[in-house]
Amino acid sequence: SASLWRTPKCLSWKVMTTEIGEPFPGGYHLRSMVHSEESRLHEIDRQAAGLFKTIAVADIAAIADRPSMPLAQFVAMLSGCTVIVACHRQVLAVGFIAADRLGDDLFVRELSVAPDHGRRGVGSALLRAIISHGRQNALRACLLSTFRDVAFNAPFYRKHGFAELPLADASPAIRQRFEEDIPAGIRPGLRLLMINMLDQDSSNRD
Repeated sequence: SASLWRTPKCLSWKVMTTEIGEPFPGGYHLRSMVHSEESRLHEIDRQAAGLFKTIAVADIAAIADRPSMPLAQFVAMLSGCTVIVACHRQVLAVGFIAADRLGDDLFVRELSVAPDHGRRGVGSALLRAIISHGRQNALRACLLSTFRDVAFNAPFYRKHGFAELPLADASPAIRQRFEEDIPAGIRPGLRLLMINMLDQDSSNRD
């Protein structure tokens, strides 16, 4: 229902398929976000940004040392999104994905995994879950903006069926979102817009 896009607890078990709620290797499982969890997700996002320190491009590496989005702004962003959280051992949140609706499309606002839980399939599971959610709601496509040449950005998304969408082919609303998502101090050419058409069976790619 439309209400799924208006509250942090917008993702219900009735909407998600049963496979989303099942544990996966390593003691992880996915669930909806709960109230009072925003601070933990904000901290995960801050930790994940530290991974950019390893990038050779100085402008990108500098992101790791910049202040994170203020908590109030972060909470406001989540409030308009579907939020799926990855937990470890049934308790601790270790990753999340947040996406909102733009017309008939789903736009990923954030996908973050705590570095201590990286490279264990958590990010892939979160991405597959949001793609599944978009399909269940008969949306046209899932979109996101990301860094073109960072290994855990565009190449990761390509493995999950995303491809570059030229800005000239995007709607005005999508182009505006792309521009808003460019971090301060980053040249637009370092970023790209990506799309996964949800009528294609790409969500099960590894």
